[in-house]
Amino acid sequence: MPKQVLSSYLQRYAVANAEGWPISRGTFEHVLIVPVCDERCTLLDLVKRTRPWGPLLIIAVVNASASRESALRARHRQWIDAHCDLGKAQLLPGEPPRWHITLPDGTTFLIVDHSTSPWVFPDTQGVGLARRIGADIAAHLCQQGIVRTPWLATTDMDARLPRDYWQALHADTQERAVIAKIFRFWHAALTVEATPAVIEAGRHYEIFLRYFTLGLHWAGSPYAFPTLGSCMAVHLRAYAQVRGFPKLRAGEDFYMLMKLAKIGAIHYSRSAPVLLAHRQSNRTPFGTGRALEQRLHQRLDTHSLPDPRIFGWLKQWQQALPYFAAQSDCFDVHDWLQRNYPQQVAASLAQLLSSMGFAQRLQGLHRDGSTLSVKQRRLGEWFDGFYARRFILHIQRTLGLEIPWINALRLAHFVPSAPGLACDSHGLKKWQMLLATHEREQITDQHCGLCCHTFSQQTEHTSSFV
Repeated sequence: MPKQVLSSYLQRYAVANAEGWPISRGTFEHVLIVPVCDERCTLLDLVKRTRPWGPLLIIAVVNASASRESALRARHRQWIDAHCDLGKAQLLPGEPPRWHITLPDGTTFLIVDHSTSPWVFPDTQGVGLARRIGADIAAHLCQQGIVRTPWLATTDMDARLPRDYWQALHADTQERAVIAKIFRFWHAALTVEATPAVIEAGRHYEIFLRYFTLGLHWAGSPYAFPTLGSCMAVHLRAYAQVRGFPKLRAGEDFYMLMKLAKIGAIHYSRSAPVLLAHRQSNRTPFGTGRALEQRLHQRLDTHSLPDPRIFGWLKQWQQALPYFAAQSDCFDVHDWLQRNYPQQVAASLAQLLSSMGFAQRLQGLHRDGSTLSVKQRRLGEWFDGFYARRFILHIQRTLGLEIPWINALRLAHFVPSAPGLACDSHGLKKWQMLLATHEREQITDQHCGLCCHTFSQQTEHTSSFV
């Protein structure tokens, strides 16, 4: 990466710096960024199973929103003090408050306090800003040569990294096309909060996540990979190119990976999974913690998933995108929908495409004089993982195509057949393992993203999935 790209990002867009850092150049082999909000475990819990081959720096951004500052202030202060007691602690000059803590084994913590006024986050921002601050600090340290690795790894406090995490991160990293890595995950009972009911809710949520990923992969989406901030790492050059993590309350990992998938390859590692705790949480407006809370109030037999036929209709749409790119600017997409989908599905998609401005986008694409390959790529960039999910959920809601989870798994072409598994807690555990194994076999150890996707030269395609 040209040095000016990183320098330009750090000068113009970075939200934090590494001023006052006390250590000389060439100190750390690895860096890990962790948002912290109302946590009980320590940073050591995250990495106690790993075996890094060189010094590790963990950048923890303790954060609270303005509306929650008073409720969390005392607990955050105790959390910081407990970490200062683990090693040699130094309060760095400058603002916000930052502690540099060196442990006897060489591991170093940099704890940044954004949980007290005037450094608290606005209520409209949250974990995304915390990741952004930590990653921007790491990028500054990389530029200064204090951190040697170009890989900015990020996780969450409910995660436990596997033994081979650092080896997997640096494996095959000489391939310049790879700009991000994602790691397998597995929800496990890691804390006392993991009651049988919470575990059951967590297993269903994991099945939901894998069902979507496997369905997107089967449908031919270039964006078929997990999007968990606890299980990802991004290369410094790509981080600067996409201008860092979005400063969102939630979903920053998803949107970051969508941007990355359009400029390079994302490698889905087949290494041992990152363990994620079954736990409820209201730290973010949506995500794992919220999903578990919602599922706790449902009986197992009332859990549902999108009808797998929707993924067939998505597959038909994905296959037609190159065909759309080859048409003239007077192409009538509504007529195409009527000829290629059932009537109700066509009407639902017409409504969706109108709200997305698809006809206007297609007309603009045909009028700019680009080559067919450029048009195809631009359509692929536009119809990313966000719009693929919107496609699925819109049809699900408007046509009521939400069915019991056990029926969806038994009917889906992209899920292994397991007719003997029942709709009970034991069956749920088996399905969790089955889908995790199938995802490992089908998707991991591959490169994902738009640059790895082949746009076939097609004529109009009528699918058999209707």
